[in-house]
Amino acid sequence: MFVQIKKSGGAEYIYIIESFRKNGAVAHRTVKKLGRLDLFLEKDPEALEKLREEVRRNSRELRTFSTARTVSQIRSLAIKKEQQELQDGMPSLNYSSFVLKAVWCGCLKLDYRLNYLQRRYHQKLNLNLNQTFFERALARILKFENTGLKFGIETAIMSSCFNPEDPLADADGFLRLLSTERFRILNFVRDHLQSDHGIDPEKIRPQDIDDKTYEKLLHDNNEDPIFGRFTFEMVANAVVRVLEKKVADAGITTDFHEIKNSLRRALLLVDYPVGGDGPILYIKANNGHYVRTMNNIMTALGLLPLLNIQDKTELSRRLRTKFTSDEQIIPPMMYAHLIATGENSDN
Repeated sequence: MFVQIKKSGGAEYIYIIESFRKNGAVAHRTVKKLGRLDLFLEKDPEALEKLREEVRRNSRELRTFSTARTVSQIRSLAIKKEQQELQDGMPSLNYSSFVLKAVWCGCLKLDYRLNYLQRRYHQKLNLNLNQTFFERALARILKFENTGLKFGIETAIMSSCFNPEDPLADADGFLRLLSTERFRILNFVRDHLQSDHGIDPEKIRPQDIDDKTYEKLLHDNNEDPIFGRFTFEMVANAVVRVLEKKVADAGITTDFHEIKNSLRRALLLVDYPVGGDGPILYIKANNGHYVRTMNNIMTALGLLPLLNIQDKTELSRRLRTKFTSDEQIIPPMMYAHLIATGENSDN
């Protein structure tokens, strides 16, 4: 990337130009138009040199990551003062679902097991057993607290319409189903913990269960919904225990509670560009100890730690998925609210 001055109609204009390859040849495209040079220098005669230094400093990062960060920085120089009226803060997305899904599907293969059980024994079930179980386990692990934010608009789970504040339509029926299938589920999970990950299955035992009830849970045919709740809790514990083991195997010291706290704080702020001019950017909301733990968790699972700032392309690369649009990342209600807010700010 570089700064270019072009003459037109007797005036000089500033452009930020990016080099790229097209059909094997080097080509150029305009990243940002910053307007007339004389107006740009009006308040600060050194503004052009500062801009050039900013672009030079970021060019190396652009070649490795994406244009998102520099576009954001340059955009901050160019946005008109009267447009800077968005003061209500940015919505947040929790991205730990991608980490937990890597364990759920990749390490424990629970998606395979639950989909099989539904196809084999519960074809008439009016919900997706695997999806419902995963979402409820996610909510239990993260323990979303009432922060006063509107879930789905001001905060949400990335790439999901799931709202943990909404009660399950037939919670008792779901727990009864888990109770009925608990031997097939728990035996599968406990076997994987021991054989594939070297984890003692007793480590996922619920904290608030006495010995007699625990024995019934594992061996009695009683289908009381309470056993469904304990089954649910044990599976959620198994996911975190596998995370704990993966991180330990990578030579990083952490514990069960630190992992849970790191997952809860895995937030990205959604930066919708003023006036819709430019990419939507995803910015880490926190820093410090728990973010470093989250980075270690992602590395241990073969994911790439997120940058402080990224666009959808870089986010796809780091989460090892494929986002072709921001609407695949941002839940519908939040996306609609961002669009409406952005349009209003431009009027």
